[in-house]
Amino acid sequence: MADYGADGGQGLGLAIVRWIATSHGGALTHERAGRDESYTMDLPKLR
Repeated sequence: MADYGADGGQGLGLAIVRWIATSHGGALTHERAGRDESYTMDLPKLR
């Protein structure tokens, strides 16, 4: 996800979020519909 965004960023924030999610047993998903994008972070439920 180190991709250049419209504002010149490199997407480092999403890479960090993905690392946090996967290190806790979760996942980061990306959906795109035309020009709209959304990201969802899923984490396992605490016991």
